[in-house]
Amino acid sequence: MRNTIKTIQYELDIINKQIDMKIITGRSYKNDALRHKLLLSQLRRLKSYDGHNLFGLFAKSLGRMAGAVASFIF
Repeated sequence: MRNTIKTIQYELDIINKQIDMKIITGRSYKNDALRHKLLLSQLRRLKSYDGHNLFGLFAKSLGRMAGAVASFIF
């Protein structure tokens, strides 16, 4: 998983440089921005779930279910 995180960070660095160059030259960078957003979300998800945090994942799921049940009751 560390290789995946490093690869995503490397690709983010490349996209950031491309976006900077497009801004400087006045070209559209919409597609690059969307790719950047997708990679950031993947990176955050990978960093939040490190494989050892199963209890936190369970607690989060349980909290969501409790919120859904509470919205039906009230």
